[in-house]
Formats: sequence, C-alpha cells, structure tokens
Amino acid sequence: MHVPTIHDVIKPYQKYPKVIQQSILRVETHPAFSILTKAGKRVLKCLLTRVNQGNGEIPIRARLDLVAEGADVSYKTVQRTMRILKSLTWLSPVSPGRTDWGTFSSFRYQFSADFCSLVKLPTKSKTINQIEDETILSDGGVYIDLSFKEDQLKISLENKGKNPITLPEELREMEKFGIKETGICKLRGLAHTAGYKLEHIWTVAKSYCEKFGVNGNRLYLYISKMIQTTSDYEKRALQILRMGEVSTISKVEVPNHTQYRFKNFVGTGVRVRIFDGIAEVIKQNGDMITVSGNALNKLYKDIEDKRLVNQDDSLYCATRPSTTKKQSRDAKSSVLKAPQHYSSVSPPIDTLPISVDANRMLIRQLLKIRR
Repeated sequence: MHVPTIHDVIKPYQKYPKVIQQSILRVETHPAFSILTKAGKRVLKCLLTRVNQGNGEIPIRARLDLVAEGADVSYKTVQRTMRILKSLTWLSPVSPGRTDWGTFSSFRYQFSADFCSLVKLPTKSKTINQIEDETILSDGGVYIDLSFKEDQLKISLENKGKNPITLPEELREMEKFGIKETGICKLRGLAHTAGYKLEHIWTVAKSYCEKFGVNGNRLYLYISKMIQTTSDYEKRALQILRMGEVSTISKVEVPNHTQYRFKNFVGTGVRVRIFDGIAEVIKQNGDMITVSGNALNKLYKDIEDKRLVNQDDSLYCATRPSTTKKQSRDAKSSVLKAPQHYSSVSPPIDTLPISVDANRMLIRQLLKIRR
C-alpha cells in the first residue's frame, strides 16, 4: 500500500501560495479532519484553493457543480460534505438575497474563524506573521508542524558546513554552466529515482548545452525534462565517449599525411600512391584498393616503420630498369635483326617502333643506306 508523502499532497497545488499549501497539508494530516472521507477532503481542499491568502474569513464563491468537477467527485458527495462542514460550524452560507447590481448570490460561503485557526489561515485578528510565530503542535501523532522550517534550514546549513557536498568530477562541470551544488544533488536524486545516472544524462546533454549556450535555470529545466523522458542514456553516453576517443586519435595523427602527400611508396608485392586524403594500393596481381579516412593511419604507420619505402629511394626501383629504357632496347634489337631493304619506299606505319630512340636509330640507318 502506497503511503502518500508531503510532496504527493502538495504537488497538485504548487501554483497556489504557500499559505494555501500549508492549509491544504493540515487538512490532509490533522486528526480533526479524520471525520471526512477521502472524497470529502478533496472537496474541502478544492474550497480552500478559492480562499483569500490574506484573510480566510472573506466569503468565497463556489457553485457545487463546479466544485464537484474540480474535486473529481460526484455532485452528491459535494452536497454531503457541505452539510458536514455546516454542522461543524466551519462553513456557513452567505446569502443576502440579491446584490446591489441585482444578481443572485446564493453560491457564496464563508469559513469561520475557528476553522481558519485550525488550518493556519490568517484572519482580521491574526496576521500571517503571528501564525508563523506560534509553535503549538496538534494532538495528532501524524501531524508535522511546518513552523520548524526555519530551524530545519539552519540545521541543514550547519551540516553543510561540517560535511561539504561531494560530487563526481563529471558532475562538477555543471557548476560552470550555472547550476549550484544543491541543484546538482537534487537532479541526481531525481535521476536515481527514475532509474538513471546523472553522469550519463550530463554526457548526452553537454554537447547541446555548449553548442546553444544553455545554462542556469534553463539547463536545470532541460535536464529535468530529460529525466522524465524514457531513453537508454547509458548506451548513448558510451557511444559519445567512443566517438570522442576516435576523434582524438584522428586529430593527433592527421598531420602526418602532409609529408606523404602526392608520393609513391613500394613494399613487398605492393605499391601505394598517396593523394590528398586518399590513397591507392596496387597489389602485385593488379588489384587496386582505394583507402581513405582512418584507414590511412595504418599506411602512415607502415611508412614510419620502413615497411613502405619511397619509390625514388628504394632499392627496388634502383635495380629494376625503367619502362622507357626497356622499350628502347627492344626497338634497337628489332631494327638490327630486321632485313635490309634498299627500296626508297618507307615501311608501313604499324611496323614503326613506338619509342623515340628507336625512331632516331631508324632514321640514321636510312641515311646510311641512301649514301
């Protein structure tokens, strides 16, 4: 069975003044009102929301059908509760007939001075300051007098001085955004009640707050709304942390590509051509792979470890003849082995060597023949 707390009682009436909230709390906790049922107490609390906070004896206007709708009870329940309040002399109807403007005023009621004293409502003879100075407790064991609120505040301040608030380093960052320690502790308690950890929620909300400049009371309300929203904040926080680690690694290693840009590197059975932000890896069998992004870090690592060598400085390129020299030697041998023709007709175009050196050698041979 759920036992209602003070917060549960006051929560529906937070928009009303504190004097009204205190009187509603006394209706819920004071033994004198045990004569009323739960529905009857809801009717009485609905009537108290219409009371003047400066003088509880000022008549209020209340239609029974509207009171039944506001208290979420039946019309018969309102009539029965009003009869009980009249019999206890806590409430009396004010019906002077018609007003000066000719309107009917039979729906006006007035609380008695005894009732106002019971629920701590101010009257003409007793102001709110005089009521706060009184510290008389009721006879009920379940009632808690709110006049000790100032003493409780002093005690909490003394405890705070002796035992300072300890928060994790992740939550200490929230102080830079204008949230006090007490506010962080309250948010932490709300998150714990909802089954979350405030550290995970703050990790998710931090980037948004930095981007749009959310701080102070706006940030407090924003995180409170996140706590009330169902989401897997733990997984979202871990994903953000992993992305942050990858971005940190890439920021450290990205400057290496500037010294390797637009160069060729060779290794065992592989040739690499690095461009601006991408690289082409050509294998010995002719397959070509395009590499980009974080995969370039492995190529940079191989270059630093000398597994990939610059093509101009490699022994592989120094010992291997170039393609142009090989073509010129093949063209020269083909000319020497070709039969000597003494005709002035030039050979067909498709039989001419492709290399420039071969063309020059052929011209020299033709000139010697003509001589």
